[in-house]
Amino acid sequence: MVMRVRVWVSAPSRLHFGMINPVGVEGRLYVSLGIGIEEPRTVVEAETYDELVVEGLHKRLAQKYAERVARVFGTWSGRIRIHSTAPRHVGLGSTTQIALSVAYALLSLYRREEKVVNVAKALGLGEQSGVGTYVFERGGFVLDGGVIGIKGSFPPLILKLDVPEWWRFIVTIPLGRGVSGRAEKRAFASLKPSKENEKLVHGAAHVTLCKLLPALLEEDLEVFGKALIELQEIVGTMFSQAQGDIYSPLSAKVIEVLRELRVEGYGQSSWGPAVYAVTSDDKAEIVANKIRRRLKIKNRTFVVKADNQGAKIMVTK
Repeated sequence: MVMRVRVWVSAPSRLHFGMINPVGVEGRLYVSLGIGIEEPRTVVEAETYDELVVEGLHKRLAQKYAERVARVFGTWSGRIRIHSTAPRHVGLGSTTQIALSVAYALLSLYRREEKVVNVAKALGLGEQSGVGTYVFERGGFVLDGGVIGIKGSFPPLILKLDVPEWWRFIVTIPLGRGVSGRAEKRAFASLKPSKENEKLVHGAAHVTLCKLLPALLEEDLEVFGKALIELQEIVGTMFSQAQGDIYSPLSAKVIEVLRELRVEGYGQSSWGPAVYAVTSDDKAEIVANKIRRRLKIKNRTFVVKADNQGAKIMVTK
């Protein structure tokens, strides 16, 4: 009798705070930062089976990554079901979490221990940012070191910090989709070095190193929030030609509401349209209700804690 093994993988979503050097100014390219959040989660189940079968949400995408894992790591069979994911193409990093969750569901069936970065590289992840990969692996706030322009290089992890337990993130997802796929590649290709962009890159690095990171370490929410807004506006300026303005048109209305509410910090996650605010646990639901009333998108605004742990993997027999 064959012993059946079942694996559950539950992975956080991520908020992407931006890129310090997306325009190719001298030094490491991209250099990204962001955090893991507890919801929405990507939940994938796998069990031993005599062939490779993929079921559930986003079946075609999950099948692609399952087949790639099978080819690279020799995990040729298993029944995989995707139970839940973050909404696709809204800025919460669903593709990376689906890819790595499917991969580790299969690898865990075979008791294969593989480094997360090696798996991510095999799946074709991390061309611009390693934030989603490191959020899967470790959770919390992560800062990667960008890439050096060599094909196949992966952004190294520079820093991982826990986010204070009393901080909350209010996430609002306007209707619509952010830039992805070929359009995203064209957008990155359009970003060019210039004297103006060189100043912006230096400004983004200064804000990150001299304001944002110390405030996070000292749990100074007010200073962290102001630095986050400043960083978002600098990064958004570098991306403005690609997305139409400092914030995408779909995100801009939410940003204006957050500005009027004087929330401590806010920004657009990746290409959007997801927008986030950071505040304290005692104020979060009050602010969220005000956002819901102003924007009339009740079911697409939610309060969430940071996820400081990363993906959870459970194996049962």
